[in-house]
Formats: sequence, structure tokens, C-alpha cells
Amino acid sequence: MKKFIYNTNQYLLECFPNIWNTKIVWMLGVSTIIHLLFYILGFIALSNVETLHEKRNVDIFFENGSIFFSILITILLIVIWLTQMFKNNGFKNFYPTSKYKLFLQFVYYFIIIFVSCTFYFSYMFGLKHYINLTYDDDVFVEEVNNANKAAVFLSHNLNDYMINHRKYPSPYDTIYCETNSGLVDGRFTYLEYYDKSYQFYTLRKEVIDYKDVFSNKNIQKKGYVYFITSDSTRTYYYKENVVDIKDLHTSYQTFPLSFNEYSYEAEPSYFNFSNAFYKLKNGNDNDYSEYEFDYLSTYPYQKKKNSIQRTMRNKSNHDLLSENDAIKIKRILESFLSYCSKYNIETNISVETWYNIINTGPEYKVKALIVQSKPIKGEFQFAEERTALEEYIDEITTDYYIKSEDLETTFKNIDTIKNHTVINGSIHVFLWIAFSLSILIFCFRISNLRTFIFSIIAGVVLFLFTLLIIAIYGYLVKGDFSEYFAMYLTLIISTIVLIIPLFYKDKFRKLLVGVCLSLTIAGFIPYVLLILAIITSHQSDYCRSFVFEERDCFVLLNDIGFVTTSVFLFVSALVFMYFYGSIIKQWRALPEQ
Repeated sequence: MKKFIYNTNQYLLECFPNIWNTKIVWMLGVSTIIHLLFYILGFIALSNVETLHEKRNVDIFFENGSIFFSILITILLIVIWLTQMFKNNGFKNFYPTSKYKLFLQFVYYFIIIFVSCTFYFSYMFGLKHYINLTYDDDVFVEEVNNANKAAVFLSHNLNDYMINHRKYPSPYDTIYCETNSGLVDGRFTYLEYYDKSYQFYTLRKEVIDYKDVFSNKNIQKKGYVYFITSDSTRTYYYKENVVDIKDLHTSYQTFPLSFNEYSYEAEPSYFNFSNAFYKLKNGNDNDYSEYEFDYLSTYPYQKKKNSIQRTMRNKSNHDLLSENDAIKIKRILESFLSYCSKYNIETNISVETWYNIINTGPEYKVKALIVQSKPIKGEFQFAEERTALEEYIDEITTDYYIKSEDLETTFKNIDTIKNHTVINGSIHVFLWIAFSLSILIFCFRISNLRTFIFSIIAGVVLFLFTLLIIAIYGYLVKGDFSEYFAMYLTLIISTIVLIIPLFYKDKFRKLLVGVCLSLTIAGFIPYVLLILAIITSHQSDYCRSFVFEERDCFVLLNDIGFVTTSVFLFVSALVFMYFYGSIIKQWRALPEQ
């Protein structure tokens, strides 16, 4: 092995001295082995199915200690690499070189550090590969669909079975149900259940151009129910006429009502359930951007309203219950319990017991509730007075339980990981970490310890000096121009530092030029970003002076986005580093003073 390493080093030294000097071959080899190790760790991270019961498994790299293991290995690799690489420095000893070789040296630094700090991606590839191999896509989709069919029978929350959740048959999918007792109009018919009130309304709509939304003062006065926003318009929906309860009852015979003179009692029913157990991320089941409105509040509730998917789910439940097919229902319950067994979900209920709980007659009234966790034995003392509805809920709650939330979390974890893009925006974070470290190492390699230390000190002093001037200006001059003053002052100081190595390297001491050269290399990206920020600020202010929102005009950094900005800066930095190599060589050739 030693002979192999020696022969390889000799070959690289003779044929590729830059590669030999940077140790990139050995660093890539060692990093590849460690990447493989992290891939294996990711692959086995979720081998215990009960781990899927914990939320956000997609972030398990950060929660199980792998991130600290990764950081320690990265630091260890870089330290060992630097100790070996710093033994030789041909540039400091005036070995023949070119700007291309200097640029290539920087690229090697970047590649080594980037490969040494991106073990997260290998871990996530292993994690995703395990999920894709273990849980087949078609089987998983079938499990979710069957679980959605069984969701109507879970009987966890009595509120989910109230009449306001009804979306089928028509016109329940188009009318609005008022559930605020203070806003129920007692002059017209409405529903009651204990202390709950429900009154249905037809809706009228008003379409407004989006640019006029915030200038239309009548919006808040009218009290809209919810709104839908498109690219250029916003449609507001308002309560119009009360819907006669008798008409609704006639249109749906299984609607359990007790008639009085003005109000009717509506008991919770399985027919009312319209929720899904879990919605697949890659499915066409995303809710519309619709919001309910609280008339007693200034702002609309951020609560999703009616959607086509809820209507379809309610229709599916209605058709199933209307068939009243015991065998079919038991088959659905059996499938759900089989998934509980597969994913180690705790439950103490059987198919027969479950069916007996929900089989309350053709109207399928909810007469018993199943809890979501194992009941705790013992009596509880309630400090506050209990309402009649709360006491009734306690009365109908059974000792049977299904930890359905664990199954939902399991589905969500599997679905999230399956649809997770491993190489996403986070790669830019690692890219700039590697780039920054590469810049520091490169600055040290082309100069010396004295110049490098003075560069750090000069950078700190300039930073503090700039902050001091900005603070004094902000204290003495009141106004909105402080932001521009700070940006332009920083731009002027940075430009002075930048032009010294370019045009005045013969006019100043070599140490001063070297400090400016190092600051230019380290600060080029912030310098370009500052210019972009100044342009963006001017565009934003100009835009706000003519239109209400920035979305109506082009604002540079806002419109091109983070990823495009990052790519542009990175490419600009590489181009800069390539051409700046000649300036570095000219500085290095200056006589010592």
C-alpha cells in the first residue's frame, strides 16, 4: 500500500504538480468512502417502522445526531488536508505558473471542500432509496386511498360529523353554513345541536381587479365570507339569502332532523363527514385558496373552505353509506386495521366491534366515539364548568382507541420522502460554504501569514469604520435616505480597495497592495451583491411611488429569485478568479520593501 501511494505521488508530482500539491486525488478518494458510509447510515435510518411515527422524518439527519457526526468528519478531513498541503507552496517560492494554473488551484480547493462537507446529500439519497425500495408507489397509493375510505368511520371528533361539514348532495357544495351563533338570524329557520347553531345561506360574488383590492374601502364594510384570488382578479363571496331548512331536508331524506317552529335539531351523522385521512402530495387534491371570514374580526381566518376534493370525498362516503353493505364496510375496516398492523399502529379494536359502533341504522347517526390514544384509567376533576355538549361527548366516548395520528404521520413521512428533492436549494448553502473557505485558503496560499493577518485586521477595521460613519449619519440626518447612504458609502470604500491592486500597485507598499488584493478576492461577491441590492432598492422605491405593490413591476432581486442570484454570483466569481490571476502574479512579482 505504501509503495502504491509513493508511486502515485511520484507520478502526480512529475506529470500533474498542481494535482499533487493540492492532494485532490487522495481527498476525493477518502471523501467518496465517507459518502458511501453516510449513504448506508441514511439507508438504515428508518429500518424500524415505528420511527415513521415521529413527525418530520425528512429532517432526521438534523435530529438524530448525524449532522454533528458530519461536521466533525468535515473538520477533521479539512485539518488533515491543510496540514499536508501547506508543506509545499510553489507560488510562494516563485515556481513558474500562470493565471490558469492559479485558477485551477482555486477550483481544486473548492471541489475538495465541497465534497468534504456535503455528506448530507449522500445520507438523504440513502434515506430516499430505502423508502422507495421498501414502500412501492402503487401499493402506497392504494393504502392511502383505502385509508381515506375508512376515515369516515374513525369517529374521533364529533365536530367532524356536524352538518356544517356536509358538501353533498347539491346544494350543500355551493351554499355557506354560518356557525357563529351571534350571527345566526333568528327570524329564519336554522339548525341547533346543544349549544351549536347552523344556518345556511346562498352566496353572491363580486369580482374586483387585484390592483383595486386594497383601495376598495367597501370590502371590509360588506363583510365577505371568503375570497378567491387569481392572477389579475379577486372574487369576494357574500351571504345573500337564508336557505330554507325544509328544502334541504326534502332533498336529503337521511338528514336527521327534529322539527320545531323556527329551528331544527341536527344530530351528527356519518353522512356529514367530508375530510380525507391523508392527501397525497403529488395528487390533484390541493385545496383552493379560499378563506372563511369572521365577521367579528378585522381579518379573515386563515382556514381553508370548500373544495372540489371535499365534495368528492363526501359523495364517496354518501354512496358507501347509502348502499348499507355490511360486507363492503367490514372489508374497508379490515384493510385499515391491516395497515395498523403493518406499521405497528396501536389499537384495541376489532373489525366486528368497530362495525357495531358505526352501525346505528340507515341514518348512520354518530352514537359513540373512538379515541386516538390509549385511555388513562382514573377520574379527572374539571376545574371549569362543563357544557352539556362536552358532557355528552364524555358520555359517548368509548375505551376503544386507534392511534390513527401515527398512521397519518407515517403516510406523511413516506410521501414526503418519496417526493423530496435531494438536490434542492440547500445545495447553494454548501456551495457558498465551500466557496468561502476556498477563498480564505487561496488568499493565504498566494500571500504569507503576515499579509493574511493584516488583511483580516484591515477588513475588521474597515467594517467598524463604515458602521461608525453610518451611525453618525443616522444620528445627525433624519430621513429615509440612511439606507442609501449606507449602501453607497460601502460601495465607495469597496471600490477604492478594489482599484488599488488594479491600477496603483506600483504606488503603494507591497504589504498594503497585498492587503487590498486579499480583501478584493474575499469581497468580490459581496461587492457584486451590493450593486444588485442598490439597483433593487431604487427599482422598489420607484415602483412604490407609482403603483401599490412591487408585484406589478420588475424588481431585480425579487424577480430573479435566490437560485438565479446564487448561480449568477457563483459564475461571476469564477470568471473573476480566472482573470484576476494575472493581477495576483503581478503583485507577487513586486519587490519586497
